[in-house]
Amino acid sequence: MSQTARVVQPQLSAVTKFLSRANDGCCAGDSQVSSNRDERPDQSAAGHANVGQRDSGGPDAPGQADGSQEQLAEKDVAIGTVYLVGAGPGSPDLLTLAGLRALQRADVVLYDGLIDPRLLHQAPQAAHVCVGKHGKTPIWTQEDINRRLIEEAQSGRTVVRLKGGDPAVFGRTAEELEALVSAGIPFRVVPGVTAGLAAASYCGIPITHRDHASAVALVTGHQSDSNARDNPLDWHALARFPGTLVVYMGVTTAGEWSKHLIAAGKPATTPVAIVRRCTWPDQKTIRCTLGQVGEVLAPHRRFRPPAVIIVGEVAGEDQ
Repeated sequence: MSQTARVVQPQLSAVTKFLSRANDGCCAGDSQVSSNRDERPDQSAAGHANVGQRDSGGPDAPGQADGSQEQLAEKDVAIGTVYLVGAGPGSPDLLTLAGLRALQRADVVLYDGLIDPRLLHQAPQAAHVCVGKHGKTPIWTQEDINRRLIEEAQSGRTVVRLKGGDPAVFGRTAEELEALVSAGIPFRVVPGVTAGLAAASYCGIPITHRDHASAVALVTGHQSDSNARDNPLDWHALARFPGTLVVYMGVTTAGEWSKHLIAAGKPATTPVAIVRRCTWPDQKTIRCTLGQVGEVLAPHRRFRPPAVIIVGEVAGEDQ
């Protein structure tokens, strides 16, 4: 059986700690915000949602991360619940049923700019708030997002934080969970299909292979300054990794991380597949080698994210 290994930013391990400390709570049931709006982080939430009948529980009720469902309080509560929902890699068809149900009960949806707007059609009753899109609208800071999540929940609203891919894979979920736990806000994390796995499937690359890859590492191509200083990636370990590397957020830094891998001993001839806008109608796949990827993704090529980059022998398999 193939072993799956993930190399992720160390702070993401904090997700487990925060989830284990989650307090049970109950959802705002019948509250609605009828108008859709696109707001900036410095605008405060207007008004207060009416808190209706509590959620009856079930698989979508907020609670402990291990899935146990405690008896919810019989009385209504004024505080709302935050759902951190993975929207999947792009296509609305890949949203999970749990994610769909969260959208349908939302009063407010804070969504990433790369989300397919058709997903918002599943929450016509909610306010839609974009937290920014590269090259289009200002990008909110993580502090602005955290503050808005807390403000909306404290006003009694059910909030969906809609993220691309899976919330716990390079999605800064740990920071949002820390803020919610500190503020005593109940939450639930709804997994999604992460882009690295979807990209492989949609372009016909088996990222695990009986003959070539018994492990998979998910690697960031863009570490924060503090993390790069305190916990730099071990390029020699990645170069020796006995399987497939899937690089997220690696377009603008391709020249750097590819040189690090080659300098650490990974052959420059290693096959590479670059998958842009995975699962979208205009999905594009480029094949090259590790030694070429820096030039293929050089700034003058104007290759725009989002893209995931698959590095390993499986990327050279004939499809």
